[in-house]
Amino acid sequence: MSMNLTWGALFDLDGTLMDSERHSHEVITRALAARGLPDPGLPDHKVFGCRWLEIARDAVAALAESRGVPPGAVLPAAELVALSDEMSALYVEVVFSDVVAIPGAPSAVRAAAEALAGVALVTSSDRAYADRALTALGLAEVIPVARRVCAEDVSRGKPDPEPYLTGAARLGLPAGRCVVFEDSAAGLRSAQAAGSGRVAVLHSVPDAKVLEPFCHLEITDWRDLQTPDDWRRLMEQGRPLWAR
Repeated sequence: MSMNLTWGALFDLDGTLMDSERHSHEVITRALAARGLPDPGLPDHKVFGCRWLEIARDAVAALAESRGVPPGAVLPAAELVALSDEMSALYVEVVFSDVVAIPGAPSAVRAAAEALAGVALVTSSDRAYADRALTALGLAEVIPVARRVCAEDVSRGKPDPEPYLTGAARLGLPAGRCVVFEDSAAGLRSAQAAGSGRVAVLHSVPDAKVLEPFCHLEITDWRDLQTPDDWRRLMEQGRPLWAR
C-alpha cells in the first residue's frame, strides 16, 4: 500500500538516473568537427537537460558571435535540424555502447514507486532513446509508457515549465504536489516555473553551486533512498520547503 497518496516524483533521465551527461561535450565536439567546425565550448547549463536542436542552435550562435558574423554564415538555418539529428544519433551510439546507471538509482525509483502516489519520467531525449534507456535500467515496468514525457510530447523544452507540467498531469496530480529530481539548471528551472518541489541530484554535476538557486534540497547518493521509509523521511524533510 502506498505510504504517501498525495505526492508524486518526476525524474529526469540523463545525469539523474543514467550516467550519460559525461558524453555530451564529446558528442558536440565530434558532430561539429565532422562539419569542419570547432567546438565553441558551451557552458554546462546550455547543454545538460537541453534538447539537441537547442544545443545545435546555441553552438552555431556562439561560433557566429566569436566570428562577428550572422549564424547563417556559420551554418545555414536549414541544416540545424540535420546537425541536431547527427548529435542525437552519435549520443545514442556512445551512451548505449556502455549503459551505466547512477549508483543506486534504479532501486531508488522502485522504492519511490512503492512509497508515493506515482512516478514519471520527464526527459529532453526522444521517446525511442528514453524507452531503450529505461529497459536497460530495468525500469520499463516501473515507469510505463503513459508516464514518460519525452521531447516529442512538448512544444517547449526545459527550462520552460511545460515538460514538468505535463509530467504532473500524467500522474493526475497538480505540479505543486510533485517533487522533481534533476541534475541540470535547465531542468530545475523548468520545475521551478511549474511550481514543483526540486531536488538536485549531484552525482554528475561538476559544480553544485550553479544549481543551488533553483533547488530545495540536494542528494549526492541514490543509495540513501533505497526503501519506502527512506522516501517517507525525505518527503517529511522537504515538505515545509516545497509545500509552500
